[in-house]
Amino acid sequence: MKKLFLLAIPLLILFTACSDDDGPLDSGGTTGNLFISSNPSGAAIYIDGVNTNKTTPDTVEVEEGVKDVELRLDGYTNYTTQVSVSAGQTSVLGPIEMTALGSIVVNSTPPGAAIILDGVNTGFGTPATISNLIAGDYEIKLQFANYEEFTQVVTVTDGVEFQLNANLVPVYSTFSSVKIWETTGTTADQPSGVDLSTGEAYGISTDNRVNVDIYYFSASDGSTYLVQSASEHSNMTRETLFFNGGATNLNDGADSPVATNSWAVSMSDRESNYFFLYDQDGNYSKLKISDFGGGTGPGDPAWVELDWIYNTASEDRQF
Repeated sequence: MKKLFLLAIPLLILFTACSDDDGPLDSGGTTGNLFISSNPSGAAIYIDGVNTNKTTPDTVEVEEGVKDVELRLDGYTNYTTQVSVSAGQTSVLGPIEMTALGSIVVNSTPPGAAIILDGVNTGFGTPATISNLIAGDYEIKLQFANYEEFTQVVTVTDGVEFQLNANLVPVYSTFSSVKIWETTGTTADQPSGVDLSTGEAYGISTDNRVNVDIYYFSASDGSTYLVQSASEHSNMTRETLFFNGGATNLNDGADSPVATNSWAVSMSDRESNYFFLYDQDGNYSKLKISDFGGGTGPGDPAWVELDWIYNTASEDRQF
């Protein structure tokens, strides 16, 4: 009995090992392969909305059936399609021609304007390129201190760089019939100086003289009458330069030349042409004498009335 029991053990072990699988291994399963390529290459491959962490060109193993395929590449429109994959087979998709996104190159004169895209501040200042835009219409606004807001609707096309060049228009202040009197024989109610930026007339012996850009000078002997720079007075410091514009219509659209040290510091009180002025703050004005009177004798000081356009944008010569 002891002998028979020992012989039976190896037979049992052999039988158990052989009964683990009844048939051959399944070589097909339920998956297939999908080879995807694109031009340009390097597009991220998404299957059924899931990032495969692979880029074109590459092969992805997927479950059989209809698959949603998406390719994503910076600077290009996302590509989407559906592909049917059979188990045990390799399907080929591509090469897919990726469509480049559009862009807008924004320039302005002067530069430095904030760029607003469809109501949202891009954080960019001109000049700048706004990239990766899908085809369609976009509203571009440019905002810059002391300039009017610029607005334009731009149509972006796939793969095209749109050039937007904007000439910003300054904000102007216009003043009319501001009356100042000569410096000789006047009272406190007859100011001789003017602040070009505000249009306010100030007495040149008051605390407000620090704001005076130009004033109406008269010699005590009556020999000289000039509208001149405040810096020509011993009690004031602001310098304003004068240049004869050679015309009389303030609204003729003529821009100022660049101010230089050759410009004058005064103009005659009987000048009929307008003058371009350049003040201490770097702002240009376009000024003319619109009327004058007085000066007939004691108690009747001479006066002039001034009209001018003040460009609030520093160093901008547009009128």
